[in-house]
This record gives sequence, structure tokens and C-alpha cells, in this order.
Amino acid sequence: EFQRKLAESRTKLTALAQNGETRSVIERGNIVAIDLVLSREARRGGYDGIIAFDDRLNALGSHKPGLALLSANSALRSSAQSAQVLKLLSQDDPANPKGVHEFVYRDQATLAPFGIAGSGLTIVQLQPIFGDFGDVIAILMAHRIVRADDEVLSSLSRKEQLGIRIQEGGKDVFMTGLQTGDTAPD
Repeated sequence: EFQRKLAESRTKLTALAQNGETRSVIERGNIVAIDLVLSREARRGGYDGIIAFDDRLNALGSHKPGLALLSANSALRSSAQSAQVLKLLSQDDPANPKGVHEFVYRDQATLAPFGIAGSGLTIVQLQPIFGDFGDVIAILMAHRIVRADDEVLSSLSRKEQLGIRIQEGGKDVFMTGLQTGDTAPD
């Protein structure tokens, strides 16, 4: 179930990046149209947020109309994902598109510039959008916060009969399959 959900999430973002409508609104640079498409697709795909960035790491639009895109630009440029985005911009090809999909802890201060309320274990996905001539014209960055009652991790916890606890600074930031006060090995 866990692997299926991850594969489904990857497939949805890849399909969005390869969608003609997505490419068209990105190429036209119409922020209102970009925001509408990304807002709709964030809801459909179960993402907490999606932002499109161009090849200079400038935000083109997001799931949240009116988002302060300059803040998103600064946040991406100062994040660990900036190196991954630059690598995708320079090394990917349309015949074999490669995305980045990782689990990381994100606090509210890190997610807020991307228009996302909340914090916790987060699935961060990066997927290139190719232009007509095979060059990468933009990168989609999607975030999905994995909540404590998330079906995917709860299913994994039940299936494997294990508890999952993620801590930062000694504080629980994610927990499933354990009761508050249960101890888990460090």
C-alpha cells in the first residue's frame, strides 16, 4: 500500500508536468492561468502545495493565487532543493524524465514561503516540464505533509506491526502506531 501510494503520487506529478495545458500556461507566463491549473491539480493530487519555477529559480505561479512569489524564490534558493532543481534543469531529457522524490522534515517557517500551513514529515517532489525543443522550461515543486493519521503510514504501521516515531530536538513531530508515552528505541 505504501509503495503504491508513493508511485501514485509520482505518477500524478509526472502527468501534470507532461500535460499540454500545464506546458502551455507556463510558456505563456500567465500567472493567473498558472495559479488556476496548479490550484486545481493540488486539490486533485492531494498536495499541500505546488509551485512552478523557471530555469532561473523564479516562481512562475502556485497553488495559492496571490502567494508572495519573491518569498518563494528566496526560500527555494536557500534550500537544499535548489541544488536538485539546478541538476534537473541541466541533466534531464524528455525521453527519460527524472524527478526527485524525498521524505524530509519541514517546519512551518520552511513551508510558509511556499504557501503551505503546517509542519512535519513532508514528501517533496520535483518534476521537470519540457518545452517543444526538449529543453527544461520549468520545474514543478510539490509538497505533501504526511499527517499522523495518514492512511499510507498508518497502513504500513498496521501491516508491519510497528510503531513509527519521528523526533526533532527530542520532540515528536510524527507518530503512528504508538501511544503517547510509549517508548521506542533511539
